[in-house]
Amino acid sequence: MASFEIILILEIVKIAVSSLILVSVFLAYLTLKSDHEHRRRHYTMQLYDAWRRVLDEGPARGTFELIRSGYLSESDLVMIAKGKPIPATDQSEGSLPKRYRYDQVEVNEIRKDIASILNLFEQIVVADRDHVGHHEMIKDYFKEPIMRMFKLLKPFVGEWELNKNRSSWKPLEEILENEWDTPLGKRRATA
Repeated sequence: MASFEIILILEIVKIAVSSLILVSVFLAYLTLKSDHEHRRRHYTMQLYDAWRRVLDEGPARGTFELIRSGYLSESDLVMIAKGKPIPATDQSEGSLPKRYRYDQVEVNEIRKDIASILNLFEQIVVADRDHVGHHEMIKDYFKEPIMRMFKLLKPFVGEWELNKNRSSWKPLEEILENEWDTPLGKRRATA
């Protein structure tokens, strides 16, 4: 009879240890999942900080305001993408010396700023696509301004691609057109 009690106790211990392992694995899963969510939120906040540094406080702020306000026309953006100075609109054909609204140095700075802005936008949307950033936070913080600005910058991007003979911001364009521009901005199902 003693061996039956020992076997019963061993079975109870085995079940208790198995249950304890199962609970431990479940707790580890919850911890990892919450840590992953925390890291996604943290990365999204880093993207927001980069946005603030580049567009709100940084050197691209002036360019961002010029584009957002509509001061730079589509033809201005095409000229900037080509790297050509933008002539003043009030000058007559025969006036010498030729005056520019933006000279070559300013155009180069604006081109650099626009490229920085587009690179930042691409970093943000790729972080959303690849699940590195927090989806809801990215959509809440960035979707509307990025969609609006990218529509304004389309002439620049188109001319840039013609001049460079490559798609510099292809992931940005594809994500904005295929994923973010869907109804309610929902993610498309992945196969």
